[in-house]
Amino acid sequence: MSFNQAIGGAIASVNDEVARQTPGSEVVIDGKVYQYVKFDNGTANVASAANAVAYWLTPSSYTVTSDVSDSSANRPAGVFLGVLTDGYYGWVQKKGYIAALVCSSTLTVSIGDAIIVDTAADGKGLKMTAGTAWTNVVVGFALGNGTPTAAAAYLVMD
Repeated sequence: MSFNQAIGGAIASVNDEVARQTPGSEVVIDGKVYQYVKFDNGTANVASAANAVAYWLTPSSYTVTSDVSDSSANRPAGVFLGVLTDGYYGWVQKKGYIAALVCSSTLTVSIGDAIIVDTAADGKGLKMTAGTAWTNVVVGFALGNGTPTAAAAYLVMD
């Protein structure tokens, strides 16, 4: 990890035109797991966004997308730390606390709810009420009651 990518014990959002780390590299800081990836905005040219879900496009080359239709609801890669330019490199967070995971605006998130990929909205999580059977891979679990558009969560992606 280069010095400019670590700030106060956390990974900083970067937007590298050329890879400055080995794609796929993982770093663990304060219980949070980050992975260095390449971004492809997909066939629909969907821009990345901070705190939005990233999906695997080509796992073998550690390439992610923000276009869920180019991937699968069962292939979340992490959460973007910031905006990445198409074809550039940066970090996604895979595990640990996140203050504001982007969620579907149709449902308020409550403590203990599982958050899965929303197949109808790029980059968003969708709550599954505690006790309800999950329909997709879990992205994380709500740690508090959240507004309909964001929630504090604990990420659990591999």
